Amino acid sequence: MTTRQITRRLFLTGSAAIGVTNPLRAFSADVWPTKPVKFVVTVTPGGSPDLVARAFAQYWSGILSQPVTVENKPGGMGMIAMDYVAKSPPDGHAISIGIHSQVAQTPIMLKHPPIDVNKDLKPVAAFYTGASPACVYKDFPAKSMREVVEIAKQRTVNVGNYSLASTWQLMLVEIMRETGAKFNIVTYKGTSEMLRDLMSGVLDMGAGALGGMMPGIASGRMRPIVIITNLKTDKLPGVPVWADEGFTGPVFNNLRETNILQVNAKTPQWVVDRQVELLKEGVAKSEAVRVAFESLGLASDYMFSGTALDDMIKVYRPTIQQLTKELKLEAQ
Repeated sequence: MTTRQITRRLFLTGSAAIGVTNPLRAFSADVWPTKPVKFVVTVTPGGSPDLVARAFAQYWSGILSQPVTVENKPGGMGMIAMDYVAKSPPDGHAISIGIHSQVAQTPIMLKHPPIDVNKDLKPVAAFYTGASPACVYKDFPAKSMREVVEIAKQRTVNVGNYSLASTWQLMLVEIMRETGAKFNIVTYKGTSEMLRDLMSGVLDMGAGALGGMMPGIASGRMRPIVIITNLKTDKLPGVPVWADEGFTGPVFNNLRETNILQVNAKTPQWVVDRQVELLKEGVAKSEAVRVAFESLGLASDYMFSGTALDDMIKVYRPTIQQLTKELKLEAQ
């Protein structure tokens, strides 16, 4: 038994003797986690939620007394993973991580969702998804988004979508509404499945997290034409954002996608506070986390927690839901 374990045991025993009714709460920073921790990812491997989850799992595994794992449960607009976490014990040992648009859209896109994401899940933190590029297949003739639109006015362009009701899908629907372009939007359970079809030419175009898209770009099997998250990066020199291509309005300017971490809504706030502390620590100290966020084209100011997270949710969710209604986006 280590010195720390002996000290902790003496503390808890002494607390009980002098009448402390909740010694675990009194020493809360040292008693979470008490069993293995699992990040439950709403998409397939390769997307930004998966990259972020695996980076933090690696860091936490090295500093916590319990193992930390990652499990991908894609499908149902992220509902499979979120339902799993919402129905797990409310102790913070199961943490969902997924694309925020999935969370925001489920109340209006799914007729009978198994849980109410606004009541059954508690947000912990959120991170920007980074500089996500839209890319075309290497042999597709367009060299800009404007050229893609001109081609799509003449024939249907097949476009991959990483998640139902994503901000990317909203952008595509708005482009069709504004220009008369014809897109056949094919929705996948994450970026990795979509990439296989994009790099083989089954799809003409697709978009996703930079970390997942970069290998295909580097190999020359696809070409970036616009950064859909309006975050320029030196990893994609010269690649424009929407405004550079002449696309403006709320759909293109106001929907900065994030990855959001959530736990069972009944999880004690002190556990959430401890998780936030560990996330911030990972951002500051972990090489794995630094590399993951660098691969997404992020350098700083990408984490929301506490009041900032609450404020972001209050703006983001109604905005994306209203745009979905205006564009008459429906579940497939």
